[in-house]
Amino acid sequence: MSILEEFEFDSLPYVDKEFEDPHMQAAVREAIAAEMRRFKPRRGGYISHLPYPSLKQTPSIKSSMQSSPNGDGNIYSPPTDIPAPTSDSPTEWRQVNNSLKSRYEDTQSTLLNMRVADEYGQAVLLASNTALNGNASAVSEYHQQALIEVNRVNEQRAVEQAHADQEIVALKRRRLGSLQRIIQVKYATEV
Repeated sequence: MSILEEFEFDSLPYVDKEFEDPHMQAAVREAIAAEMRRFKPRRGGYISHLPYPSLKQTPSIKSSMQSSPNGDGNIYSPPTDIPAPTSDSPTEWRQVNNSLKSRYEDTQSTLLNMRVADEYGQAVLLASNTALNGNASAVSEYHQQALIEVNRVNEQRAVEQAHADQEIVALKRRRLGSLQRIIQVKYATEV
């Protein structure tokens, strides 16, 4: 009987400390080696035996493909309005990269919205967008309230610091006066 048949492995390294045991490590290495011996690679790749996915032509995908910018059914058009970097400046390359990333995310969002509308209907898409807008509004309102509170606290600190500055000046004057008296007493007692 092999170790694979004898034991069922389940390990969470942050909980299961027995994995640090050399015998357990050897058992895991043996299990991995046995699995690798059983694995038979496929000619042409790991998923070459699977059929190609069929892209269901849903109404919104059809209409988007018909109204594609080039009329060729490609719903993604290259970002010709984003200029290529003209120098080796990392800042310029970062700006172009961020613009392209933003365009890609926008395209992904469009595709996701089309898929949601096709699978669940326009009403669900509208409800989802309304909920997202509501969340954005709530976050914006919370942000505004936080800014108001930060400004209030900063103003209060400024007032307290101004008052503390006056107290510090008064304490320094008292200390200086005390030091002067100590010096006077010292000179008076030395004579």
